[in-house]
Amino acid sequence: ILQTETEIKVSELPEACAKAAAAKYSGKKIKEASKLVDNKGGVTYEVEVDGKDAIFDANGKFISEEVGDAEDKKD
Repeated sequence: ILQTETEIKVSELPEACAKAAAAKYSGKKIKEASKLVDNKGGVTYEVEVDGKDAIFDANGKFISEEVGDAEDKKD
């Protein structure tokens, strides 16, 4: 297993992560949030905003972004 993903409430995001996402996607609403734990115990957070999945660390550092998958697009 490379990583596990656990859906969390947007309100459960670390404050620094939520602020960084809000700043990066100004005016956009965070639709979903997940906590990702890799096989070494490293924790990052995924936020879905405007059809994109962005990854941040707990300190709010932006790591990566990808366009949502087909499952997200049918919402």
